[in-house]
Amino acid sequence: MNSSTTLRQLNGLDPTPATLDGATLILVDYQNTYTRGVMELAGWQPALASASELLTRARAAGTNSIHVVHDGGEGSPYDLAAKIGRFIPPSRRCPTSPWSSRRRPMHSSAPIWASALRRPVTNRSSSWDS
Repeated sequence: MNSSTTLRQLNGLDPTPATLDGATLILVDYQNTYTRGVMELAGWQPALASASELLTRARAAGTNSIHVVHDGGEGSPYDLAAKIGRFIPPSRRCPTSPWSSRRRPMHSSAPIWASALRRPVTNRSSSWDS
């Protein structure tokens, strides 16, 4: 058993794992670009399998999910109009799940996302997530 200290413990919080009931699952950058080519990440297969399993459990529990993708523009490894920039199939969003794109790193968007999570999420529709 792993005896590592968790962030919850470091912050003096209850160590009981959170449940999916009443939670919001945020999936960031589950795009094909990280599975091939210049942006391919080592170890993406087990990470994707875990994310897919979590997303399946979240959907079964009725948990809200939000998909955030990087939009690098036409011709980039994050081109949303090209297959390389689309959602990785096992993590594909449901048509009713909200999604958002961003053109800058997440750390510089943190204040924007914090305020976005305090208000209802508006669904965006797209044909590129197939």
